[in-house]
Amino acid sequence: MKNITIVLAILISSLSFGQMQVNAYAKVNTISGVSLSCSHLDEANDSFDLGDVIMVYQVQDDVLGGNANNNSSFGDVADIRSAGLVEFAEIASITKTGSNMTIELTELLDESFSITSNKSIQVVSFPTFTDYTTTDDIIAKAWDGHIGGVVAFHVAGRLTLLHNISADAAGFQGGQPSKDSGNSCDEGTFITSNSNYGAKGESIYRTNNSNLGNGKGKIANGGGGGNVHNGGGAGGSNFTAGGNGGSGWLCTIGSGGIPGLNLSTYILANENRMVFGGGAGGGQQNNSSATRGGNGGGLVFIKANEIYVSSNAPVISSNGEDGPDTYNEGQDGAGGGGAGGSVALIVDNYVFDNAGTLSVQANGGNGGNVIHVDEHGSGGGGGAGAIKFFRADPLDYSELSSRTDAGLAGRRSNNSQPFATGEGESGNGTMHYFEFGRDLSSLLPVEMLQMGVECDENIHRIFWTTASESNNEYFLIEASNEADIWMILESVAGAGNSLTYNDYEVINPKANYDYYRISQTDFDGTREYFEILTADCQSDLKSLEISSLYHDGNSLQIEFKGLHSGNLDVQIVNNLARPVFQENISVFGGEQFLSLPIDFKTGIYIVRISQNGKQLSDKIIIR
Repeated sequence: MKNITIVLAILISSLSFGQMQVNAYAKVNTISGVSLSCSHLDEANDSFDLGDVIMVYQVQDDVLGGNANNNSSFGDVADIRSAGLVEFAEIASITKTGSNMTIELTELLDESFSITSNKSIQVVSFPTFTDYTTTDDIIAKAWDGHIGGVVAFHVAGRLTLLHNISADAAGFQGGQPSKDSGNSCDEGTFITSNSNYGAKGESIYRTNNSNLGNGKGKIANGGGGGNVHNGGGAGGSNFTAGGNGGSGWLCTIGSGGIPGLNLSTYILANENRMVFGGGAGGGQQNNSSATRGGNGGGLVFIKANEIYVSSNAPVISSNGEDGPDTYNEGQDGAGGGGAGGSVALIVDNYVFDNAGTLSVQANGGNGGNVIHVDEHGSGGGGGAGAIKFFRADPLDYSELSSRTDAGLAGRRSNNSQPFATGEGESGNGTMHYFEFGRDLSSLLPVEMLQMGVECDENIHRIFWTTASESNNEYFLIEASNEADIWMILESVAGAGNSLTYNDYEVINPKANYDYYRISQTDFDGTREYFEILTADCQSDLKSLEISSLYHDGNSLQIEFKGLHSGNLDVQIVNNLARPVFQENISVFGGEQFLSLPIDFKTGIYIVRISQNGKQLSDKIIIR
């Protein structure tokens, strides 16, 4: 077994702040063996720490091959390579300097990740919770060309959905409209550096050559921009292709953008491949009223033992963005719609409130409309995204629905019908697999929810609960009086491979030891130890309570009653279950007053106190 994750159950309380992010991000610049050199470090909402499991995500790769000439084949995918592949890894060591970071992994990556000028890779934190109840909508940081676009987290127990989780419009960026220029129709410019042509949307091919940035040609799953005169931008793509951009003013030829490509063959072939929705092309203008292309959807990746769906009818989505309509009775081309992104749900069971429903979406955005009496280039609709369900089959739940709709075509004028070939390609991008890649399962083999020792009439009850187990043959419970020489008390069979809660206990009727420890042994003989537990039946902590808890602006003030002499563990976690303070403090018995110099940010915090196997917690809100 490679790693044991110990996560103690905590209470997450609800206080609405509108939207929240839960991930940290960094751009990977080089990979050398197990070493990843990173920049653009963003730890505003989470952090990368020793022992963490992280997501490694190849956002873009050199997929075009020789398809880089000024013709209709420009932007075709010659080899998908590693674009969109997701892998999980464990941090063995880490150093940070400003916005730079170097990570050493515990072992080599399985996928053929690589970095050149046309490729990009990022690492994303993968925070783990025991049970988690949403307090606000959770959103992705928007992809900025280096980092972002991903919401990813793990709930070992129950995820209670009271709010939405979204990577809408957080994926590849749409192309910008052209400069004001042009008065003749052009169907032959597929690539150009000339900004008089609408810009292409971003795609799984990283464009670092300005000669490829504009013109009607698609670029993998990025939609082409509008050509002169007033061509519309094409829709981005993902599981299905986008729609064509509308032809420009008095143009009977194809001056509109060419849509991004259908990537379904590649997505179906590898359950670990999940691409951002392609950005749409921007419109072409000469009257300052064209619009940009819509952004594609990003990636939502959730692993949970169980999702409980409230009556709020929450939505998990990675939808593409609509292309904006032209401005002020605009006589120019409109931008296309961004493609739907990707959603991956590794969930063992879904539970629904009486009126609860869950909608999972990866829809393409609609193309922009021309707001004018005369016909100009409308935006093409975005292609459908991809939704991958793992373990639980969505067809087993009538309350669970999935949608991967393509975006609608824009109108070429106020009174026209939607552009005939501008609608995104239809197709069902919902898939079901029994299991995600082996790396994630092996990194999280046993998830310990709780463990402790209870004293009842001088009997010791050693208890523990696991959320999941992998290749777990048995537990050993050992006892000691000095925590140095250990005696085997009992062996308890493990659950082998389990994806549900398992409760265990061992009774020592003599209560003749002061310390206990639990170890776990795999079928291959690999053994790991959990933390040492202390038993003290002479102390009755039932009267222990926090009588006062407040922050005076500089320090956290805690007053106790019924505290016993000895060591006191104090842990404070934020609303993401990330520790902000942790210390073992020597205390005297009876009433006790602690002043902890902690500078809190605004938010909700849980203060957890533990002594001699007994725990209590309280909430504090910093405004």
